Amino acid sequence: MLQIISFFWRLCLLKEAPSKVPNSTFAALATFTIYLIIAFAILLNTRPEQSFLKIFSSTIIGITIQLSLTYVLLKFKNREYTYIPAVCSLLGTNAIMLLILFPFNLTLLYAENSNLLIFANSFSLVCLGWWLAIAGFIYHKSADVSMVQGSCLALLIEIISVLTATKFSIN
Repeated sequence: MLQIISFFWRLCLLKEAPSKVPNSTFAALATFTIYLIIAFAILLNTRPEQSFLKIFSSTIIGITIQLSLTYVLLKFKNREYTYIPAVCSLLGTNAIMLLILFPFNLTLLYAENSNLLIFANSFSLVCLGWWLAIAGFIYHKSADVSMVQGSCLALLIEIISVLTATKFSIN
């Protein structure tokens, strides 16, 4: 387990290639399950005003949109054979980023000190930039696009998935 976490951490540091992830359905399901558990647990703790059903539906819708658009991108680039390693890489690194951001999200929710809020908000924005670099790198390696194009695609996919999940989640 420690080797898997270490691999995804190295991927977050752009020191590993997504192609090193096994191209197997088991790897995809395991990564998806772990990501889903982490994302769902964090969302339950950072969105106390939302119902269980809203959090669950928005999470599923968001992930479905992200995975679907990633498949469409890879299909368009005739690199659909890189889908499973790309998805595992995206979900694994996203899980790590969610864990890093968790205490800062809690700070944004509950802190009253304005300096602490500014720091937590700034760190969140830095992490967004870092995530876009990570996803851009994964798309660069998987879809054969430039890092800038990959980062732009990652931002576009994220915006589409968040807007769709927000609009169509069950209240």
